[in-house]
Amino acid sequence: MKAIIFGGAGFIGSALAEKLLSGKGEVTVFDSLYTGRMENLAPCKGRKGFKFVKGDARNLGEVKAAIAGHDIAYHLAANADIRGGMENVHLDLEYNTASTINVLEAMRRTDVKRMVFTSSSAVYGEPSIFPTPEDYGPLLPTSLYGASKLAAEAYVSAFCEDFGLTSHIFRFVNVLGAANNHGVVGDFIRKLQADPKKLVILGDGHQRKSCIHVSDCVSGMLAGVAAGREKTNTYNIGNNDYVDVDAIADEICGAMGLSGVGYEHTGGKRGWTGDMPFVYLDNRKLCATGWKPMMNSRQAVRRAAEEMIAAGKLTDKHKQHF
Repeated sequence: MKAIIFGGAGFIGSALAEKLLSGKGEVTVFDSLYTGRMENLAPCKGRKGFKFVKGDARNLGEVKAAIAGHDIAYHLAANADIRGGMENVHLDLEYNTASTINVLEAMRRTDVKRMVFTSSSAVYGEPSIFPTPEDYGPLLPTSLYGASKLAAEAYVSAFCEDFGLTSHIFRFVNVLGAANNHGVVGDFIRKLQADPKKLVILGDGHQRKSCIHVSDCVSGMLAGVAAGREKTNTYNIGNNDYVDVDAIADEICGAMGLSGVGYEHTGGKRGWTGDMPFVYLDNRKLCATGWKPMMNSRQAVRRAAEEMIAAGKLTDKHKQHF
């Protein structure tokens, strides 16, 4: 199997690339390095079947040249700074929706028939059913990021129907791991390194988030790809539980060996405009394939914090989210 991963130098993409290579597949990583990093691909360099192409998924010509000859396209390229989309309203449209159309069109022109698209729990907005199933509707996103992902899903579905493609769409909860230093875990570690006595938390600290470790996320994707038989196969990837933001802070303080930290909340039920106060997805459809997460939400938080602290490479490249 020859796979190309758009956004493969990113947090999830690099973990996926390593996993596919371990299965003796051939993997091309296509990444602009806008948010991805070459150091994420260190375990892949020099391995048989691995290739890196620097390119921009917003450029159809570059996508078409790279995708030709592959059996399956994994499209993970996206804007990782969700809050940044509030400052530049074209950011999510360009990096999420337009790039998806380019990958689909390149597939059509080069006769690549299978696509994996990584979407988000953000497409659900604020649902009234928890855990939220894949067939919940109407879908009313509360962030521009969620809107762009939902629009991209629509294009994926339409291309599959009109041009004979097969797709696997995965809606993620909060995915955590050492390389994901722009989310809640990295934000809190940076704040606590700056001031180990006080932690400012956006919102009231009661926002509830289902979390999953990147290793469980990748195994879930591969299980869904293997099981999907429809033109468009949609799966939630989430855990069987959730944890509130204050509890996330507790786990991170524990991983850093800190005690007596004072939490200062900014107030309100949201961490930021467009934030979803409760994220908890129904994962039974994916679990029916035989997959199950190996870590619960708290364990995923603690593991990610320990990995990030051990790596010791936190950056301020992305704005704080919590």
